[in-house]
Amino acid sequence: MNNKTHEENLLKITSLNCQGLNDFNKRKDVFSNLRMKSYNIYFLQDTHFNESEEKSIQLQWGYKSFFNSFKTNSRGVAIFFNNNCDFEIHSEYKDENGNYLILDATVENMPLLLINIYGPNSDTPNFYASLMDKIVDCLNTQYIIIGGDFNLVMDKDLDSMNYKHLNNPQARKEVLRLIETLSLVDIFRENAPCLRRYTWRRKNPIKQARLDYFLISETLMNRVPQIKFENSYPSDHSPVGLSFKFNDFLKGKGLWKFNNSLLTDKIYIDIIKKTIVELKIQYACPIYNFNNLNTITNNDIQFIINDQLFMDILLTEIRGKSISYSSFKKRN
Repeated sequence: MNNKTHEENLLKITSLNCQGLNDFNKRKDVFSNLRMKSYNIYFLQDTHFNESEEKSIQLQWGYKSFFNSFKTNSRGVAIFFNNNCDFEIHSEYKDENGNYLILDATVENMPLLLINIYGPNSDTPNFYASLMDKIVDCLNTQYIIIGGDFNLVMDKDLDSMNYKHLNNPQARKEVLRLIETLSLVDIFRENAPCLRRYTWRRKNPIKQARLDYFLISETLMNRVPQIKFENSYPSDHSPVGLSFKFNDFLKGKGLWKFNNSLLTDKIYIDIIKKTIVELKIQYACPIYNFNNLNTITNNDIQFIINDQLFMDILLTEIRGKSISYSSFKKRN
């Protein structure tokens, strides 16, 4: 179906705060402009859609679309796909306020957690804390891509102009905690440590800030050849484009940086031991007496799935428990 040589196997994602798309003519104009850019995936924020319009909007777009709508005059996010990539959506998660949409997906044979956010325009750290909890709950891949309008800057000096104070400082702390806990990077700033680029601007007086960006897994960092800032149209935000290479290397399990200090934490050790026992019981052949399963050596246990699949499931569970426990410890 697809020509896999397209642009050297680049998967391209763009993010745009639309400033409302409930007007039919504006929506038609924006959709036409987005299609011309030939991205694979589109993260849209501040859509102003309502649920009753979603089917007709998807028809107008022409390809598969996913929504978290709120009201016709505020918030709302959506993730649109183009017909130029293969994908499958396994699960979908959203909040009640139209601020984020999470898709557990496989795109071009890569397991990805795609997260589109429209951060509150106020200092609301609980939003990012609850978002991280939700990510941890549904995490089953090494590859996370978070994009959108965060409504806060990472670095006041580099990422804003004519701001007297750092906006939303407590929310920013939660974003930094999310980055550390999930092993993410601000990929633009990682590639351009001193470069000034702004994605939002206002006149009279002139203010500018980089509010729109992508946070991606460290395991994807070296696969990003390009971050692109495009002209604002028709919004006071600029679209931000992310491209990264997919190939056989990416189809593996990737790397995960384990927090070695957990190995001396008795509570954590007990959690992992319990997880291992629960998975053994879940996947062991029904011939065993599950109450005495721990008396059988691991090499002698027969599972209803192959050993490699069991290990993959076990490692995914351990990673999720480790991230969740690390996050809990930092909050308490």
